[in-house]
Amino acid sequence: VSIDELDSAYTEYLEEEDSSLPSHQEIKQMSKKNAEMNKIRTQFEDHLECLDTRLENQKTEISDIQDYFKRRADIERKYSKDLEALNKYMINKHREHLQNKEAVSSTAILRELVKETRKTGRNHAVVGEIFGTEMSGRCGTISSDISRIYKQCRDAGVEIQEKVLGVLFDLHVKTKIYQTNKDNFEQAQKKLTDAEKDIAKIEKDIPKPEKREKTKKYTNAQKVLKNRHIRHEDTHSLAIKSQVEYMLCTEAANAALKKYYKDDISGLIDCMDLGFHHLLKNMLKMRTSAIENCIVSEQEDIEVMNMALDSLDSRKDKAKYLDIHTVVFSPPEMFELKTNKSYQSTPEEMDHLKAKIQAKIVKLRGLSEYTAKVIEDSEAELLQIFNDMDFDMTSLFAREKDDLKVETEQMNSRIGLEELLIENNKRLIITNNSIEQEEAKYQNLKKSLVVQQFCSETLPRPGVKKKRSKIQTIGLPKIFGGSLDDYYEATGEKIPLVIESCISTIKMFGMRHQGIFRVTGSHVDINKFEGAFENGEDPFACMMDGNQINSVAGVLKSYFRKLNEPLFSEECFDQFMNITRNFAPPHVVSVKQKIDKNIGENVEFVLKARDIVRQWSEPHIVVTRYLFSFLNDLSQYSEETQMDPYNIAICFGPTLCPIPEGKDLVQHTNLVNDLIKNFLIFCDDIFHDEIDGPLYIRTDGLDAGHDDQVQEDETKEANEDHPKLETEEAVALYDYKSGTANELSFNRGDKLLLFSKANDHWWKGSKDEVKGLIPAQY
Repeated sequence: VSIDELDSAYTEYLEEEDSSLPSHQEIKQMSKKNAEMNKIRTQFEDHLECLDTRLENQKTEISDIQDYFKRRADIERKYSKDLEALNKYMINKHREHLQNKEAVSSTAILRELVKETRKTGRNHAVVGEIFGTEMSGRCGTISSDISRIYKQCRDAGVEIQEKVLGVLFDLHVKTKIYQTNKDNFEQAQKKLTDAEKDIAKIEKDIPKPEKREKTKKYTNAQKVLKNRHIRHEDTHSLAIKSQVEYMLCTEAANAALKKYYKDDISGLIDCMDLGFHHLLKNMLKMRTSAIENCIVSEQEDIEVMNMALDSLDSRKDKAKYLDIHTVVFSPPEMFELKTNKSYQSTPEEMDHLKAKIQAKIVKLRGLSEYTAKVIEDSEAELLQIFNDMDFDMTSLFAREKDDLKVETEQMNSRIGLEELLIENNKRLIITNNSIEQEEAKYQNLKKSLVVQQFCSETLPRPGVKKKRSKIQTIGLPKIFGGSLDDYYEATGEKIPLVIESCISTIKMFGMRHQGIFRVTGSHVDINKFEGAFENGEDPFACMMDGNQINSVAGVLKSYFRKLNEPLFSEECFDQFMNITRNFAPPHVVSVKQKIDKNIGENVEFVLKARDIVRQWSEPHIVVTRYLFSFLNDLSQYSEETQMDPYNIAICFGPTLCPIPEGKDLVQHTNLVNDLIKNFLIFCDDIFHDEIDGPLYIRTDGLDAGHDDQVQEDETKEANEDHPKLETEEAVALYDYKSGTANELSFNRGDKLLLFSKANDHWWKGSKDEVKGLIPAQY
C-alpha cells in the first residue's frame, strides 16, 4: 500500500468537503449562546484535561519504576541488608497504589518488583550496572516517547473535536435559518389571507364586475394579492429547503456525537498507548535476562515477573480507565428532531439527494478501507520492530563492561511508524465519523421514501468494521499450564489448536501404530513442539509421516497433564469414584461388545455421569467429548495397536483424573482406570446433550457396517457444500493401506480418479477401475 497515494486521497477528500470548518473562536462564541452546545464543548475540553492527567499518571508510573531501579542499583552493591530498606521505602511510598487491586495491568510490574525485593540478596556488578544505567535510561526514553506520542495524539484529538464541533456549528446555523424561514412563511401566509379578505370585501361592496374593475382600489388590491402570492410561494419553498437541511444536519450531528463517544475516544486512547506496554515490557525483560544469569534461587522471582508482564493488557486497561471516568466520557443526550409535514420535500427531490449521499458514502467507505489497510500494514511492521528489540543482557556477563548501543536507525524507523499510525488513525476516525453522518442522512431519506412508497425497503449495509489494533497487548493465557475456560474467553475457540492438531495427526498416521500413548516419545521433540504451540504455531501442520507419532501423542498427554485444572477435577473426584464403585455398568471390554449387547444410555452409570458433566462449562464439555470420541475411535484398532479401552485408560487415568493428596492410591487407581474406560466406551451415551462445538469425525464412519450413513452424509454434504464435480485426475502424495473393504490401497505417485467428495475427509474415486474411498489428506 502506497503512503503517498493515501495522503493524496485524504487531501482530495478534505478539498471536496462542501463547507470549511469555522474558526475555533467562532465556534466558542456560538456555543456560549447555545446551552446544549456549550455543554458539549466544555465536555470536550474536559476530555483533553482528563487525557492530560492520564499522561501525567503514566509518566509518574514510569518515574516510580525509574526511581525503583536507581535505588535498587545502589542496594545491589550493599548486599541483602539494604534490600530490606528499599522494600520498606517502596511500600511506604506507594502503599495505596500497590494495594489497589483495580489498578491498570502495568501497575503489577511495580507491585511484583517490591515483593521480590524482600527475597533478593546479591551483590553483582553487572546487575547493578544494568539497573542503575540501562534500565533508568530506558525509563527516560519511555517517558519521553509517551510525551512525544501524547503531544501528537492531543493535537489529533483537538482536530477531531473541531470536526465534530463544526458539525454542531452547522446544525446551529441551519436551525436558525430554518426558524427564520418558517417565521417568514407564516407571516407571508397571514398577509396572503388578509389580501384575499380585502378582495372579497371589495367584491361584496361592488357586485358588478364592470364597475368594480374600473375602481383604483380594486386594481391595487389585485396587485397586492399577486405580490403576496409570489411572496407566499417563495417563503414556502425556502421553508421546505431549510427544513430538509435542518433535518439532515440534525441526523449528522447525532451520528457524529454517537461515533465520537462510541469509537473515536477509544481510538484516540489506543493511539496514546502506541507502544507503551511493549516498551515497558521489553525494558523489564532486560531485567529478567540479567536475573536469569544469576542465582538459580531467583527463578521463582523471574516466573512471577513474567506473569506480570504477560498480564499486560492495554484493552482492559483502557476499559478500566473509561469506566473510572465514565462521567467525563459519557455521551450527551441526542438532539430531538422536530419537523413539520407541511414542509415535506417531494419524493423526487429526496431521491435525488439520497443518490448523491449514496455516492459520497461509497467513496468514503473506499477511503476508509484503504486507510485501514495502510494502518494494518504499518502496525504489522511496527509490531515486528517491537518483537525484534534486543533485551538480552547475556553478553554483559561475558565481559567486564560493555556499553549498550541503541540502534538509531531502528528507533527512527519506529518513531516514523508511530507518527504515521497516529496520523492515519486520526484520518480513519474522521473518515468513519463522516460515514456515520452520511449513513444517518441516507437512512432518514430512505425511511421517508419507503413510507411514501416511492421505493421498496432494502437490506441495510453492514456497519463500518471496528478496527482492532495489532499493537495492543491482550494477555492471552498459556497453552500448557492454562485453563480451557480462559483459552475460550480469550480466543473464542472451544477446542484449543494443540488438541485438534495432535488428534488430527494421530488420526492420519497413528491409528494403527502399535503402543500409541504407551510408548514414550522424545522429550526433546515434545518440548520443542510445546514451545511452537505456545508461540501460536502448529508444528504438525506440515508433518509428512508418522516417524514422530509417539512424540505427538506425548504432546497431547502433556497438554492434559499440565492443565491448570484436570478434566476430572478434584471437586468432582468423589462423585466420579462413587458412581464408578456403586453404579458400575455391565461388564464390557470394547466398544464392539457394548454395541453387540445393545447396552446404551439407560445404564445408571451413564445417567449419573451425565448429571455430573452437565455441571461443567461448555468448553470443558466440548473438549472432553472430543477427546473421548477420538479415544473411542482409536480403541477399535486395538488388534493392531495393542491398546484396548482399558490399556488406554491406564495411560490416560493419571493425566485426566489425578488422585488428590490424602486419598488411598492403591484403592483409587483401579477406580480411576475403570472410570476412564467407562467414559471411553460409553462416551456417545454420556455426551448425549446437544452442545454447540466441534465434533470428532470418526474413521469407523466409513466402515462397511456404516454404508447407509456414508451415503446419507454424501448426499447431504453434496447438496450443501460439495457440488458434484466432473471426474478429475489426482496423484497420490503418500502410500496408503486400506483399513476397510470400502477403502482403496495405493502407493505414492499412483494415478487416481476422483468422482465426488464423500465428506471433508474422503473422496469417492477409483484406481485401475476399482472403485472405493480415497483419504483426502493423501
